[in-house]
Amino acid sequence: ASPATGPNLVGGYVDNTITTGVVGSVIAGGGESGAPNRVTDHFGVVVGGAWNTAGINNGDVSDSEYAFVGGGSGNTAASPFTAVIGGSANSAEARYAVVGGGWMNYVAGSFGALLGGQNNGAEGAYSTIGGGGWNLATGAGATIAGGGGSLDLGGGTQVISNTVTGLLGSIGGGGYNLVSG
Repeated sequence: ASPATGPNLVGGYVDNTITTGVVGSVIAGGGESGAPNRVTDHFGVVVGGAWNTAGINNGDVSDSEYAFVGGGSGNTAASPFTAVIGGSANSAEARYAVVGGGWMNYVAGSFGALLGGQNNGAEGAYSTIGGGGWNLATGAGATIAGGGGSLDLGGGTQVISNTVTGLLGSIGGGGYNLVSG
């Protein structure tokens, strides 16, 4: 249970907001016209950048406590104890998930980590992606060190580069690899 009181600090752009009822939260700075920073859950922190959100804006101010966004643009830490350090359009969506940076990366598995790159997804619990692009780790404990690229098949169809769906599977790098067992 969260305390009933605690200071909030809001700096930076005038439209940066901390949701009413939230306690112990900080927006250190950043934000801009049309892209303010916001904290929606108890003890959330946004250090800077623009259009970043710590928490889930669903009316429950305690379901994504301790969410952290370091900076960048359009990043969301949307679960308890999650962190997005920087980059753009990244999201940490499960408990204890971390995204280091890059572009359009997400971690949807609890205790997952994704260091950077672009268009990567760590969906399995304890899954890890070091970087690269268009990599997908869905198996529990799956690891993709990096590599990858997108293969355009035309008509809007793209192939995910490296995929690990198996329990504790790993790919060291390269492209268009699949580990499923």
